[in-house]
Amino acid sequence: MKTVYITSSANDNYVNYLLALMASVVENTKNTNIEFNVIYENLSEENIKKITSIFQDKLKLNFIKIDKNILKDVVLESYYKVSYEAYTRILIPNLLFNLDKTIYLDPDIIVLKDLNNLYETNIENHEIAAVKDYNPNSINLFREVFEIQNAQSYFNSGVMVMNLKKLRENNFTNKAVELIKKSNKKYKFFDQDILNYFFCNNFLKLDPRWNTQLYLELNTSNYQHSSLTEEEYKNCQKEPFIVHYTIVKPDKLNYFFKFKNIYKKYLESTGEKFIIKKTSFKDFFWILVEMVFFKLINIFNLKTRNLILDSTRSKVIKVVFSNKKH
Repeated sequence: MKTVYITSSANDNYVNYLLALMASVVENTKNTNIEFNVIYENLSEENIKKITSIFQDKLKLNFIKIDKNILKDVVLESYYKVSYEAYTRILIPNLLFNLDKTIYLDPDIIVLKDLNNLYETNIENHEIAAVKDYNPNSINLFREVFEIQNAQSYFNSGVMVMNLKKLRENNFTNKAVELIKKSNKKYKFFDQDILNYFFCNNFLKLDPRWNTQLYLELNTSNYQHSSLTEEEYKNCQKEPFIVHYTIVKPDKLNYFFKFKNIYKKYLESTGEKFIIKKTSFKDFFWILVEMVFFKLINIFNLKTRNLILDSTRSKVIKVVFSNKKH
């Protein structure tokens, strides 16, 4: 029986998300061995034992601790403070030196489709396979940060098929770490920006259903407000393969969208209780501001909408992102 290799990252604040993710993988990925790598910097022994006790008979687990010395000169902040896990994805090729290929999944994800289908993606000629970021404005922000005007696309790095062998051959991890140290920028989306810096023009584009981002629910009224085609938009609404809680998490008070019950189902299947986390007034306020803002501008056509976004980005969008946690 073949093995599907999956990699994710987590800390003590993301354990429940990781449990729900693993439960969804086990339920939906059939007739294969699953080897699951968990990369962490701050994960307690208690939580490692909990995860192991729940899944030890269902998949093979490897826990890999990040060596902080690798990132000792990295600026660990963007528009808000972050941990070393924010740069996990650029370290994976060297951390998993014995693997040639892996599926990377953010922990805030629920899998609804057999991952054999994703793992079999032919990436022999690419380092990365990923889904376009649904937000059509992300590429503009990326171009501003890196001053790269020829960026043709921008992908969301929450779901990737990674050609680890090719990444190592091209010395990607060392080049990426050096770029971060040298530039000293406050990246908006951490290693997602770094990955796009290297691969925005040559990644293999996956079916958008493999990374159905919450942007679809919050910031769009129709496909024209996203980076999707009309067919892609309808497919993601009708049959997502993976649900990615990109903007607000399903156990937060200010989560107003569908898919909450999917997360709840898989979390509770592990024996953990679904509990709504406390939400600060500031977080609650800014998610409401963003919802109202996009509901208002979504009445316009795409051209007018983008003009409004361009004119307000520095005054509104950056303020929203600086005041909310992802």
